[in-house]
Amino acid sequence: MRGVRDLLELETQKIQQILGTFQLITRKAGYHQITLPSLEESSLYTKSLGDYSDIVTKEMFYIQNKSYVLRPEGTAGAIRSYLMNCLLGEKKLWSYCGSMFRHEKPQNQRYREFYQYGIESISNSFTPASDAEVIILAADILTHLNVPSVLHINTLGDEQARKDYNVLLGEYFQGKTLSKLSENRKQAQKFLRILDSKEEEDQQAISSAPSIIDCLGQREKDYFDEVKIILEKFKIPFLHNPRLVRGLDYYSNVCFEFINTKALIGGGRYDNLAGMVGKEKNMGGIGWAAGIDRICELVQLNEKQKIVGIVPVGSNCVEQCMHVARKIRMESEFIVKMKTEGNSVKQHLGYLKNYEPTFIIFIGEEEINSGCLKLKICATAEHVFVPIKEVFDHPAVTLSKFLLN
Repeated sequence: MRGVRDLLELETQKIQQILGTFQLITRKAGYHQITLPSLEESSLYTKSLGDYSDIVTKEMFYIQNKSYVLRPEGTAGAIRSYLMNCLLGEKKLWSYCGSMFRHEKPQNQRYREFYQYGIESISNSFTPASDAEVIILAADILTHLNVPSVLHINTLGDEQARKDYNVLLGEYFQGKTLSKLSENRKQAQKFLRILDSKEEEDQQAISSAPSIIDCLGQREKDYFDEVKIILEKFKIPFLHNPRLVRGLDYYSNVCFEFINTKALIGGGRYDNLAGMVGKEKNMGGIGWAAGIDRICELVQLNEKQKIVGIVPVGSNCVEQCMHVARKIRMESEFIVKMKTEGNSVKQHLGYLKNYEPTFIIFIGEEEINSGCLKLKICATAEHVFVPIKEVFDHPAVTLSKFLLN
């Protein structure tokens, strides 16, 4: 099917490695993982994302007379879950991961089913330090993964600032040549949405559009300046991009993207999202979502895994091999590869060649009778004999003795 794909062994291994890093670092920062449903009511997104956002106008997968959709993003669902399950005002640090779905034209690193990891810091109070901390956390994860990026940051101010800016943009875009999509947004007076357009014919007009900074009150300017000062103190380089709007109606104040040709992580503050989803306007938060598919293209797998291959020498020794394999798997970090079919030694070695094992253990009647296993150190082709009892009692320590530095 166009726009979806199978993730086979190596790509899945990469994604697991990336998700493991996200989960470890966010858990250390106090975030607890939740699991959100893939199916939500469509009204959740029309209320929170905006009728004229790209997601709502052309990208959602609708189900059953458009009453339900496959989730296109995670933040609105997290707030919906918060309002249904938590006490209002209770601070929550949540993370989530999984498939998202958008019915858009498939292209490089952009799929109809794609994978995200996100965090949400949900609270009824916030400070520049709390915003900066969330951004720094994303920067630290990309650094840990050795993925280069440039942080773009902006502020959308409060509700009044955005209303004033929308009027200013409306005056600016009058008479400008725009794409059909942006013309529709102009007619609906959704001028901020035009700034988020990816259409080629809109880019010239967008590049010269006025900045929201001119519409900010002193309080919003000071808040944004304080966030930038904290980022500078933590040596997080950034670019102030005055036309970054993130394309969703629920954003307010600070918004940001980490970009490497395309956005890898994007997010911002959403002070009134709870009021859009439910009725509580004084509940919001800040968060971000990471595009795992795009990051996967930029990440190298970690150093080669430590693999032990086990070769039965004779079909009568398969069960003994299974005992040894189980013991090593249960009590060490080594991955064990073996075939239980009664093939020849040559066929077993051919199977193991695909995995580039660190060691190969041969077990036959001779080894069983002598009480010693024959172990091949693959890097040097050296063979050594190791007491079976040592492998059973202390598999991790015994095998590690033969690892080359």
